[in-house]
Amino acid sequence: MSVNPFYQFRHEVLEPGTSRVAPGKALALAIDIIRGHVDPTMNLARLHASATGPDYASAIQRASEMLGVPARAPTTSVEGRGMAMVVSNQTRDIVVVHAGLAITLFEDHESWRVAWHTVHHELAHIHDNEYKYPLAATAPRLQGDDAVTFPLADALWSEYHAERRSSGDLASGPEMQLELLRDLLQANTKSSAKLIMMASGYALGALAGESKSLEAFDPATAAVVRASPLGGVWDRMISELDKLYASLSRWAGIWELADLMDLVGAVQGALPPECA
Repeated sequence: MSVNPFYQFRHEVLEPGTSRVAPGKALALAIDIIRGHVDPTMNLARLHASATGPDYASAIQRASEMLGVPARAPTTSVEGRGMAMVVSNQTRDIVVVHAGLAITLFEDHESWRVAWHTVHHELAHIHDNEYKYPLAATAPRLQGDDAVTFPLADALWSEYHAERRSSGDLASGPEMQLELLRDLLQANTKSSAKLIMMASGYALGALAGESKSLEAFDPATAAVVRASPLGGVWDRMISELDKLYASLSRWAGIWELADLMDLVGAVQGALPPECA
């Protein structure tokens, strides 16, 4: 019996005349399956194309050129671990996935769940962008403390939303996300506030998707979080993020994140200066 339930579709994504999975075909079919069956209410109107290839940096470059935006370097940390990202302009998105991950979508491999979860997570960012980008386009220029706390709050929210939306049968559970957050908080080298917010979003979204509390799921990580600058606002973050998740389609402006900006500002203020 196959480990990967999608292995049955492998024959549909082979390179012509071979037994090798074609990454582009695999990614396109996976997107169709997710939008048509796994998460049919997800709004992907902004999705312009998908891109993949063995040279991940080149795939990002091609996607960026198509959208007329500067190319971002492949990430190697919590920001994406160099496997997948969404390239965006004001009106369109392209999901870019490393060829190795795309191939795993339809291989009988123990990492199949990570591959499907990753693609679903990236598509969830596009759903989020559908509502946020029109609001950001009409927002006033951020100044003062807002120019610092808004990007942090948006990083927290974006990863929370994508992780919560992509939780479920195709996700592997919150263990990896909690380990990542714990490692950042315990790191000897100081982690940036943005990385801490992103990792918090991963962890909080994964827990929310599983309807589990941090203390019940992982008491050891809970102790680390409670003793960190996150500890004083963790419960309020849970409440605020849940409210934002429920109301996303009704957001009136980027200032929907105002209360979250206050919370991340409190965390940033408690971090060492080198973490800013």
